[in-house]
Amino acid sequence: MTESGNHKQLMRQFFDAVNRRRLEEADELIANEFVAHNVMTPASVNDRKGFIAFLGALITAFPDLELAVSEMIADGEKVVSWVAASGTHRGDFLGVAATSAFARWDVVHCTTIRNNKIAEDRIMVDQFALLKALGAVTA
Repeated sequence: MTESGNHKQLMRQFFDAVNRRRLEEADELIANEFVAHNVMTPASVNDRKGFIAFLGALITAFPDLELAVSEMIADGEKVVSWVAASGTHRGDFLGVAATSAFARWDVVHCTTIRNNKIAEDRIMVDQFALLKALGAVTA
């Protein structure tokens, strides 16, 4: 398998671990020096420990969370993943109390893989679609 193919496989393993609620497996795929860039979350979430904690909070808020990879492109150490996230809002998330609403939103990850680990992730979330589905904003 090519380097790009291996990197795509690593990202699929990561999303699969999250879908199976196996955050310890997801954590093993992340480099110790991991950095996340995501305008939706506070700076405390942007390291390995904080990112895994954030994923735990996301799963708590959306216990039926499903991350479906729509597209994935790899070139060298970079992998871009377009992910359709969905779930039922059963717990507090980013200050929004549980609504029991089903939400679907898109997430784009631009991930850097180094030494077969996820080293950096630039994350763009369709926050408007998520907050609209939760009734936190109106269009």
